[in-house]
Amino acid sequence: MSVPNAGAPAMRRMEILVQLDSRYFCAGAVFVDNTCVDAAPIIRWLVGKTLAYTEEYASRKGWKLARSSDEEQATHNRQVTGSSPVGPTSLMNADNFQDSDARSFADEMRLRQRLHMAYGCVLESRSNAKDNRWDIECYDVGGKLCHAMRRFRLELLFPDDAPEFVTVEHKFDEEATRGSEDIAIEIEDRSFPSGLSATQATFWVHSFDGRWHCVPTSVLRRFMIVYARSFMMKHGGNGNLAIMVLVPKHMFMDLKPVIL
Repeated sequence: MSVPNAGAPAMRRMEILVQLDSRYFCAGAVFVDNTCVDAAPIIRWLVGKTLAYTEEYASRKGWKLARSSDEEQATHNRQVTGSSPVGPTSLMNADNFQDSDARSFADEMRLRQRLHMAYGCVLESRSNAKDNRWDIECYDVGGKLCHAMRRFRLELLFPDDAPEFVTVEHKFDEEATRGSEDIAIEIEDRSFPSGLSATQATFWVHSFDGRWHCVPTSVLRRFMIVYARSFMMKHGGNGNLAIMVLVPKHMFMDLKPVIL
């Protein structure tokens, strides 16, 4: 007895990384089959919208929209079957865009995939992400991610059992990746607390040198309280209005961060 559609080719799913640039922000979104499946928190409301809608909306708002070329799509698109609801299984190369925000977004998408594949985390996106003080929220199924962080004695952070639901603050450090001896920890933006000063995430993930270095946020805060006054500071970020603390890489690595 023959089975209908047996041996049929896998459904082709086209994945596109789009960058939106406005007067107030620069952010990225991922489209699969012309539908947005994930986006930076400031434009998370795009999830579920079509690429055509996004292009029309960006045009009305006067935003610049950049997407990969047809040649790049042909190179990077691939067959995807059984795609997970947490998002796409592959991404365009971040170097397709010159803006560091686009590279940061692409790095965050790869981190999301890593958390899902290596630790079994089920990632969740919320429409009210603008109110969240973190970048990634996930269900730590079986506590695998928390178990990987056991060297930090998480029982001091979580007196009861390891939480099933954890959050992650992701920071992509382009200068550190390019060879700087320091990493930049943001603490203020436009005279308001931001970055490490404002996040409510369980874990802080600092990305540089092609790796994700993860520590509990409370551990990094205690470290900064003790040493921050001895570190240099500089302006950076959007409009050069954020204040960053420059932490020597070797001192950050002395915290023995978990490499995800």
